[in-house]
Amino acid sequence: MASADQMATDQAPSVLRIPDLDPAPVMFTHTDCDEVVSKDLRELGVWEPYETEVLRRLMTRAGVFVDIGANIGYYTVLAGRLMPKGSHVVAIEPDPRNAALLRRNIEANRLSNVTVVEAAAAAGPGVATLSRNHVNRGDNRLFAHGQGHSADRIAVPTVAVDDVLAELGLGPTLIKIDAQGAEPLILRGLTRSMQTPGLAMLVEFWPHGLLGMDSSPDEQMALLERRDWLLSAMFEDSRRIIPCTFQDLRRWGSTILRPDTLRFLNALLLPDDPAHRALLNELAGITDRVDPFAARLGATVSVADASPTAHHAIPAGWSWPEGFGRWTNGQAAELWISPAKIPDSGLMLSVKAGGMGDPRDPCQVVVRVNGRVIDRWSYTGTTPVEHKRRISAELARLRLPMTVEFLIPRPRPSPSGDGRTLGLALRSLTITQAKGG
Repeated sequence: MASADQMATDQAPSVLRIPDLDPAPVMFTHTDCDEVVSKDLRELGVWEPYETEVLRRLMTRAGVFVDIGANIGYYTVLAGRLMPKGSHVVAIEPDPRNAALLRRNIEANRLSNVTVVEAAAAAGPGVATLSRNHVNRGDNRLFAHGQGHSADRIAVPTVAVDDVLAELGLGPTLIKIDAQGAEPLILRGLTRSMQTPGLAMLVEFWPHGLLGMDSSPDEQMALLERRDWLLSAMFEDSRRIIPCTFQDLRRWGSTILRPDTLRFLNALLLPDDPAHRALLNELAGITDRVDPFAARLGATVSVADASPTAHHAIPAGWSWPEGFGRWTNGQAAELWISPAKIPDSGLMLSVKAGGMGDPRDPCQVVVRVNGRVIDRWSYTGTTPVEHKRRISAELARLRLPMTVEFLIPRPRPSPSGDGRTLGLALRSLTITQAKGG
């Protein structure tokens, strides 16, 4: 009879569909316990297409890649194929089932430059409890106080990545961390390595997962901002990279990425020098939906369609475009706008929108610009109503891109029964020069 850590896997590997790699890499995957990463690799031949493209460009410049949360080896295999001659990959994965496939995939792709560490990255050596997800093998997690999201829990050894790299005599040039909320724990064991000159990092930021580890966005940001970085937020769903600050990440952790939304992003951290600024421009060029909308005064942006212009303005917190507008989904949504000019007289923001409310129970919306409340609106139906509000030049210049937030204290369940919670139905916005002083 099979043990708990024996698994059903492909009889033949799946061929990855990665441009410019010949022969194509192959991957053995789970067939009995993973409806996410393994399923995508079998059916699509790729996982996280946008992150893949970003990491591909970073891997070709890297000498030592550390894959923390390596899973079954997708990024490890890509790095082993893409990195320059003489490079090295360190793959760290705590789950024995994943680690077995990781080793099998390294062998299947004939990689000789990979070291596998079967342990959980943490602040130091020890033992931790790993809760294993039988639907998504990329969502195995360490939890604070031994709780978990699955009855399948196992004890796994822990290591500090600093110690692993010191023992191997390696200095990292690229680190990827995807650990479902254990990022602060891992970063505490990375303090020496994070000071390596030329280091680039891609670190998941998932407030929901942080909560399960009794951690917080503040803790993760405090550990990352110990050195100067060229910092950007990478959004897989909208395929864009947007420059940001650590304070932006903290704020998003309680608004568009707050724990109950389950949303996440990846923080891209590059050395702040001319060469890496040029690299960031190259990475941003992967998609035509990268920069916040550069608003020409008087131009109206329709968000009720799927045009690139609309996507420039919309980072997160929104549903898909529909004929009468685009719904906020949850209690917070944002627009990012970079006005081409901010006159001393200020700006006039005009918004056409409806709401998920009725005369007896209106939908209440709080509007903030750059963190400051500028208005409160009330909607009794989806028929668009125009609201106008002046934004002072001082407030508009406080942070660029200018952040316009819509906070909905009590969103309503979607009548379609699709799981969304709706509030504001935004149709369009216009930025004009305010009159007077």
